[in-house]
Amino acid sequence: MCLSFWDTYHADDFRRIRRFVEQGGTVVLSAAHLNESLQPDEAPVFPEEDEEVRLLLGDNYRSLQSKTEICKGKGKVIYYPQVLYPSEPGIRADYEKTLRELAGMLVLLFGMLPKRERFIF
Repeated sequence: MCLSFWDTYHADDFRRIRRFVEQGGTVVLSAAHLNESLQPDEAPVFPEEDEEVRLLLGDNYRSLQSKTEICKGKGKVIYYPQVLYPSEPGIRADYEKTLRELAGMLVLLFGMLPKRERFIF
């Protein structure tokens, strides 16, 4: 799961994301996705009630300085601590590189499956 744009944090959403990761999913997000403010043109505000964020990213998420991979359950979070959205120049190139690497791994894994297991509806 890649979060590309989202400017209002809600604990219920992050609870679902955390469960997704714990069950084996991978999520890519930045500090901008933690914004609790309803005003996207203002400086982002980290949530005061941040239990779900801490459960997903760890208690030190506010002090991280660089891209960090966090293993959680069977999955992982790739977190960019910059308060930038993926389309912004400060993280765009690395965010795209990360997505390409993840997509490449999926293609490789998909190719290893027997044909009958490739299409599950």
